[in-house]
Amino acid sequence: YRGPGFTDQLEENNVQERARRRVLAVYAHPDDAEIWAGGTLLAHRELGDHTAVCVMTHGDTARHAEAKHGARLLDATLHHLSFQDRALALANGAVEALAEVLRRERPHIILTHWSADSHPDHRATWEITRAAILLAEAERELAGLFWSDTYNSLGESGLFAADSFINVSDMWKAKLAAIMAHESQHPADYCAMTSNQCALLGAGCGVRYAEGFRRVPFIGRGHRAAATLNEFC
Repeated sequence: YRGPGFTDQLEENNVQERARRRVLAVYAHPDDAEIWAGGTLLAHRELGDHTAVCVMTHGDTARHAEAKHGARLLDATLHHLSFQDRALALANGAVEALAEVLRRERPHIILTHWSADSHPDHRATWEITRAAILLAEAERELAGLFWSDTYNSLGESGLFAADSFINVSDMWKAKLAAIMAHESQHPADYCAMTSNQCALLGAGCGVRYAEGFRRVPFIGRGHRAAATLNEFC
Protein backbone atom coordinates (compact mmCIF):
# COMPACT_ATOMS: atom_id res chain seq x y z
CA TYR A 1 0.00 0.00 0.00
CA ARG A 2 1.38 3.35 -0.96
CA GLY A 3 0.54 7.04 -0.91
CA PRO A 4 1.45 10.13 1.11
CA GLY A 5 0.71 8.27 4.34
CA PHE A 6 2.69 5.12 3.49
CA THR A 7 6.48 5.37 3.44
CA ASP A 8 9.34 2.95 3.60
CA GLN A 9 12.95 3.68 4.56
CA LEU A 10 13.99 4.52 0.99
CA GLU A 11 11.17 7.03 0.66
CA GLU A 12 11.99 8.56 4.04
CA ASN A 13 15.61 9.03 2.98
CA ASN A 14 14.53 10.77 -0.21
CA VAL A 15 11.68 12.86 1.17
CA GLN A 16 13.65 16.09 0.87
CA GLU A 17 14.31 15.37 -2.80
CA ARG A 18 10.71 14.49 -3.59
CA ALA A 19 9.19 16.69 -6.28
CA ARG A 20 6.27 18.75 -5.01
CA ARG A 21 2.99 17.92 -6.70
CA ARG A 22 -0.21 19.77 -7.52
CA VAL A 23 -3.30 17.87 -6.43
CA LEU A 24 -6.82 18.83 -7.50
CA ALA A 25 -9.97 17.29 -6.02
CA VAL A 26 -13.04 17.73 -8.26
CA TYR A 27 -16.32 16.93 -6.52
CA ALA A 28 -20.01 17.70 -6.93
CA HIS A 29 -20.98 19.16 -3.57
CA PRO A 30 -19.33 21.35 -0.91
CA ASP A 31 -18.65 18.50 1.56
CA ASP A 32 -17.69 15.74 -0.90
CA ALA A 33 -13.94 16.43 -0.92
CA GLU A 34 -13.83 16.35 2.87
CA ILE A 35 -15.79 13.08 3.06
CA TRP A 36 -14.07 11.11 0.31
CA ALA A 37 -10.57 12.61 0.12
CA GLY A 38 -10.06 14.93 3.09
CA GLY A 39 -7.37 12.82 4.70
CA THR A 40 -5.53 12.36 1.42
CA LEU A 41 -5.51 16.09 0.73
CA LEU A 42 -4.17 16.74 4.23
CA ALA A 43 -1.48 14.08 3.72
CA HIS A 44 -0.36 15.76 0.50
CA ARG A 45 -0.23 19.15 2.23
CA GLU A 46 1.92 17.67 4.98
CA LEU A 47 4.41 16.69 2.27
CA GLY A 48 4.41 20.22 0.91
CA ASP A 49 2.21 19.59 -2.12
CA HIS A 50 -0.19 22.22 -3.43
CA THR A 51 -3.79 21.11 -3.02
CA ALA A 52 -7.00 22.55 -4.42
CA VAL A 53 -10.67 21.65 -4.35
CA CYS A 54 -13.14 22.39 -7.13
CA VAL A 55 -16.79 22.13 -6.10
CA MET A 56 -19.27 22.02 -8.96
CA THR A 57 -22.50 23.13 -7.23
CA HIS A 58 -23.87 25.52 -4.57
CA GLY A 59 -21.36 28.31 -5.26
CA ASP A 60 -24.23 30.81 -5.18
CA THR A 61 -25.90 29.56 -2.00
CA ALA A 62 -25.40 29.76 1.75
CA ARG A 63 -23.31 26.58 1.55
CA HIS A 64 -20.49 28.59 -0.01
CA ALA A 65 -19.43 29.79 3.44
CA GLU A 66 -19.26 26.19 4.64
CA ALA A 67 -17.21 25.25 1.58
CA LYS A 68 -14.75 28.04 2.35
CA HIS A 69 -14.49 26.89 5.96
CA GLY A 70 -13.92 23.27 4.95
CA ALA A 71 -11.27 24.17 2.38
CA ARG A 72 -9.53 26.35 4.92
CA LEU A 73 -9.38 23.45 7.38
CA LEU A 74 -7.93 21.27 4.61
CA ASP A 75 -5.46 24.07 3.77
CA ALA A 76 -6.58 23.80 0.15
CA THR A 77 -7.36 26.42 -2.49
CA LEU A 78 -11.09 26.52 -3.26
CA HIS A 79 -12.68 26.91 -6.69
CA HIS A 80 -16.43 27.03 -6.14
CA LEU A 81 -18.63 26.86 -9.24
CA SER A 82 -22.35 27.58 -9.25
CA PHE A 83 -24.04 24.86 -11.25
CA GLN A 84 -27.41 23.56 -10.13
CA ASP A 85 -27.52 20.84 -7.53
CA ARG A 86 -29.39 17.68 -8.60
CA ALA A 87 -29.20 18.81 -12.24
CA LEU A 88 -25.48 18.70 -12.96
CA ALA A 89 -24.76 17.83 -16.61
CA LEU A 90 -22.21 18.12 -19.38
CA ALA A 91 -24.21 21.03 -20.80
CA ASN A 92 -24.58 24.65 -19.65
CA GLY A 93 -20.87 25.46 -19.64
CA ALA A 94 -19.79 23.04 -16.92
CA VAL A 95 -17.00 21.50 -19.00
CA GLU A 96 -15.65 24.90 -20.00
CA ALA A 97 -15.75 26.18 -16.41
CA LEU A 98 -13.84 23.19 -15.07
CA ALA A 99 -11.38 23.37 -17.96
CA GLU A 100 -10.50 26.88 -16.85
CA VAL A 101 -9.82 25.60 -13.32
CA LEU A 102 -7.58 22.90 -14.79
CA ARG A 103 -5.64 25.49 -16.79
CA ARG A 104 -5.07 27.50 -13.61
CA GLU A 105 -4.15 24.58 -11.36
CA ARG A 106 -2.25 22.40 -13.89
CA PRO A 107 -2.68 19.34 -11.63
CA HIS A 108 -0.39 16.34 -11.53
CA ILE A 109 -3.06 14.37 -9.64
CA ILE A 110 -6.85 14.57 -9.95
CA LEU A 111 -9.22 12.95 -7.46
CA THR A 112 -12.89 12.78 -8.41
CA HIS A 113 -16.09 10.74 -8.26
CA TRP A 114 -16.43 7.16 -9.49
CA SER A 115 -18.05 6.69 -12.91
CA ALA A 116 -20.58 4.24 -11.40
CA ASP A 117 -21.37 6.28 -8.30
CA SER A 118 -24.90 5.94 -6.99
CA HIS A 119 -25.45 9.74 -6.99
CA PRO A 120 -26.33 11.27 -10.40
CA ASP A 121 -24.43 14.49 -9.65
CA HIS A 122 -21.36 12.43 -8.80
CA ARG A 123 -21.52 10.54 -12.09
CA ALA A 124 -22.02 13.79 -13.97
CA THR A 125 -18.98 15.28 -12.24
CA TRP A 126 -16.85 12.42 -13.55
CA GLU A 127 -18.12 12.95 -17.11
CA ILE A 128 -17.46 16.68 -16.84
CA THR A 129 -13.97 16.04 -15.46
CA ARG A 130 -13.09 13.66 -18.27
CA ALA A 131 -14.27 16.11 -20.92
CA ALA A 132 -12.56 19.08 -19.23
CA ILE A 133 -9.20 17.27 -19.10
CA LEU A 134 -9.31 16.90 -22.87
CA LEU A 135 -10.57 20.43 -23.49
CA ALA A 136 -7.86 21.97 -21.30
CA GLU A 137 -5.21 19.53 -22.58
CA ALA A 138 -4.52 18.85 -18.91
CA GLU A 139 -3.20 15.38 -19.70
CA ARG A 140 0.09 17.04 -20.67
CA GLU A 141 1.01 17.19 -16.98
CA LEU A 142 -1.47 14.72 -15.53
CA ALA A 143 0.30 11.76 -13.96
CA GLY A 144 -2.50 10.25 -11.88
CA LEU A 145 -6.30 10.27 -12.18
CA PHE A 146 -8.29 8.51 -9.44
CA TRP A 147 -11.90 7.72 -8.61
CA SER A 148 -12.89 7.94 -4.95
CA ASP A 149 -15.15 5.79 -2.80
CA THR A 150 -18.89 6.38 -2.45
CA TYR A 151 -21.77 5.91 -0.03
CA ASN A 152 -21.26 2.55 1.69
CA SER A 153 -18.94 1.70 -1.24
CA LEU A 154 -21.99 0.72 -3.31
CA GLY A 155 -22.54 2.01 -6.85
CA GLU A 156 -24.60 1.16 -9.91
CA SER A 157 -22.24 -1.63 -10.93
CA GLY A 158 -21.75 -3.11 -7.46
CA LEU A 159 -19.09 -2.53 -4.82
CA PHE A 160 -16.33 0.01 -5.28
CA ALA A 161 -13.02 -1.81 -5.70
CA ALA A 162 -10.17 0.39 -4.48
CA ASP A 163 -6.65 -0.36 -5.71
CA SER A 164 -4.81 2.57 -4.10
CA PHE A 165 -4.90 3.27 -0.36
CA ILE A 166 -3.80 6.27 1.69
CA ASN A 167 -3.05 6.03 5.40
CA VAL A 168 -5.01 8.92 6.90
CA SER A 169 -4.78 7.89 10.55
CA ASP A 170 -2.69 10.89 11.57
CA MET A 171 -5.04 13.24 9.70
CA TRP A 172 -8.24 11.71 11.02
CA LYS A 173 -9.25 14.38 13.54
CA ALA A 174 -8.53 17.12 11.02
CA LYS A 175 -10.56 15.31 8.35
CA LEU A 176 -13.55 15.00 10.68
CA ALA A 177 -13.25 18.67 11.66
CA ALA A 178 -13.41 19.63 7.98
CA ILE A 179 -16.55 17.53 7.51
CA MET A 180 -18.11 19.13 10.59
CA ALA A 181 -17.61 22.55 8.98
CA HIS A 182 -20.65 21.74 6.82
CA GLU A 183 -23.12 22.32 9.62
CA SER A 184 -26.22 22.40 7.40
CA GLN A 185 -25.68 18.84 6.15
CA HIS A 186 -26.00 16.78 9.35
CA PRO A 187 -22.23 16.19 9.30
CA ALA A 188 -22.18 13.78 12.24
CA ASP A 189 -23.92 11.23 10.03
CA TYR A 190 -21.23 11.55 7.37
CA CYS A 191 -18.51 11.34 9.99
CA ALA A 192 -19.97 8.06 11.21
CA MET A 193 -20.26 6.66 7.68
CA THR A 194 -16.72 7.57 6.61
CA SER A 195 -15.34 6.36 9.94
CA ASN A 196 -16.80 2.92 9.32
CA GLN A 197 -15.63 2.76 5.71
CA CYS A 198 -12.13 4.07 6.35
CA ALA A 199 -11.67 1.85 9.40
CA LEU A 200 -12.54 -1.17 7.26
CA LEU A 201 -10.07 -0.11 4.57
CA GLY A 202 -7.47 0.61 7.22
CA ALA A 203 -7.87 -2.85 8.72
CA GLY A 204 -6.93 -4.33 5.37
CA CYS A 205 -3.84 -2.11 5.23
CA GLY A 206 -2.73 -2.65 8.81
CA VAL A 207 -3.49 0.92 9.90
CA ARG A 208 -6.35 2.56 11.78
CA TYR A 209 -7.86 4.55 8.93
CA ALA A 210 -7.29 4.57 5.16
CA GLU A 211 -8.99 6.25 2.22
CA GLY A 212 -9.39 4.15 -0.91
CA PHE A 213 -9.17 5.16 -4.56
CA ARG A 214 -9.27 3.42 -7.90
CA ARG A 215 -6.86 4.45 -10.63
CA VAL A 216 -8.30 5.45 -14.00
CA PRO A 217 -6.29 4.30 -17.04
CA PHE A 218 -6.73 7.68 -18.67
CA ILE A 219 -4.83 7.99 -21.93
CA GLY A 220 -4.31 11.22 -23.84
CA ARG A 221 -1.52 12.55 -26.03
CA GLY A 222 0.37 9.32 -25.53
CA HIS A 223 0.46 9.73 -21.75
CA ARG A 224 -0.82 7.02 -19.42
CA ALA A 225 -1.80 7.61 -15.80
CA ALA A 226 0.58 6.33 -13.13
CA ALA A 227 -0.29 2.97 -11.60
CA THR A 228 -0.55 4.15 -7.99
CA LEU A 229 -0.17 7.22 -5.81
CA ASN A 230 3.26 5.84 -4.89
CA GLU A 231 4.59 7.83 -7.83
CA PHE A 232 4.14 10.95 -5.72
CA CYS A 233 5.95 9.92 -2.51
